Amino acid sequence: YINHDKYYTKNQLWSSIWKKLLEHGLLLNDGAEWKRHRRLISGAFHHEFLKEMTPDVVQICDRMLEDLKTKSLVDVNIMHEFQAITGELIGRLFFGEEFSKYKLRGIPVTHFLADLIVRMSKENFALNVMLFGSKILDLGLTATHRGILSDTKLFRDFSTEVIERKFAEVKLDPKAARASRKNIIDVLLAQRA
Repeated sequence: YINHDKYYTKNQLWSSIWKKLLEHGLLLNDGAEWKRHRRLISGAFHHEFLKEMTPDVVQICDRMLEDLKTKSLVDVNIMHEFQAITGELIGRLFFGEEFSKYKLRGIPVTHFLADLIVRMSKENFALNVMLFGSKILDLGLTATHRGILSDTKLFRDFSTEVIERKFAEVKLDPKAARASRKNIIDVLLAQRA
C-alpha cells in the first residue's frame, strides 16, 4: 500500500460517517495525505516504543481482570468489560491518561466511546444513510442522529483538551517529553518540539 497507494481507495460509504469522529486521521485518508500521516505516526509504533508499553498493557489488563474476579460472573456483560479494557488501553497508549477516571455525560469515557462507536456502526448501515449518504446525519433529523452528532462533538472536545494539555506540558519541558515518550501523543508532540 505504501508504494502503490494510488491503486487503493477506502470505501467512501464506510468512511464518510466515521469522518465525524476521526476527521482527517490515518484511518480515513488516502494518497499523499495518508503517507504524511503514516510517516508521522510510524515512530510511535517503533519496536522499542511498543516494548516499553508492554508493562502498561499487562498492568491494565491484570487490574481490570482482577476487578472482574470481584463480580458475580452471572451479571457481567463481558462485551462491556472488554470495551472498558480496550478503552483504557487506548487512553493510556495514545493519550497517556487513565480514561477510567474521566466521565462524559456521567459515563466513563471508555464506555462512552464504545457506545458511540456501536451507534455509529449501526447508523452506517441504516437504510437512510445507505440511500442518502452520511450527509443526512448532519441534518440531525432523528434523535439518533442528533445524539451521535452531540456525542461526537463532546468526545472530540475531550480529546482536544487532553492533547492541548499534553502540548502545554511538552512546551514547558521539551527535553523531558522527548526522554519520556510514554504515549503516542508525547511521541508526536516531541517530534514537533
